[in-house]
Amino acid sequence: MKKLFRDALNSALTKLGFPFLTPHPTKTGKEVGYFQIKITDSDLYQMYKRNQLAHNIITNVAYDVFSSGFKCLTLKGEEDKEFDAKVQQIYERFIHYPLFKTYLQARLYGSAGLLIGSNDRNELDKPAKVEDKISYLYPIPHDWVFQAAPEKDEMGNIVLPQKLAYYELKYLKTTSTKIDASRLAHIQPSSIEDNFEGESALHCVFDVLTVLKNLDWATGQAMFRHGAGLTTIIAGEGASQAQLLQRKLNQEGAKGDA
Repeated sequence: MKKLFRDALNSALTKLGFPFLTPHPTKTGKEVGYFQIKITDSDLYQMYKRNQLAHNIITNVAYDVFSSGFKCLTLKGEEDKEFDAKVQQIYERFIHYPLFKTYLQARLYGSAGLLIGSNDRNELDKPAKVEDKISYLYPIPHDWVFQAAPEKDEMGNIVLPQKLAYYELKYLKTTSTKIDASRLAHIQPSSIEDNFEGESALHCVFDVLTVLKNLDWATGQAMFRHGAGLTTIIAGEGASQAQLLQRKLNQEGAKGDA
């Protein structure tokens, strides 16, 4: 009888659209009452864009990493002001923003790649030369990266310790491009994952952020449903202006007597 009543109540509340019966929308009954098991890149992006705390976790740390700056020293550890000034100018104009944006993606998704564009005429899947001039830096959009592939030996086994071999990009349905690792700066914050995907900085707090989202929704619903403000009295049909005025005077007199 208890189960029958509970199921009937849940069914009625669901039909009425009662919000967040579970911590997250579910597709199967097996997950009802539990937190989200699989967290997709889209889930991470939406949490980052719409939750202030999640946004701060990703962005503020990245700002802290790049806000301290650096100084260029000689091999003897002495400050070289003239050389340092030139490096700082190049860094601010060409390096800071692409590097910062790449690190943001790495914190959000677990890893990210910065394309180091050189002025050579070789294809991107060919190794770059150290002597080639760097002409641009480009943060590779996360949804372009199909895979970050490790180096393999002649037998097809992954070489240990693992080294990045190339990125395979699929930014168009009909286009697939490989970028050699020598043309990339792969950024991956520390994680226990044994691959080049890494772990988002939001994974360990995703359940807590989900609870906060539910609390925000529930608080808003409570204020909307029960915080309607002053009581409104609707006069009966056919009431005259004199009757309404007399009712108002009666109410004010009742308050004065109290």
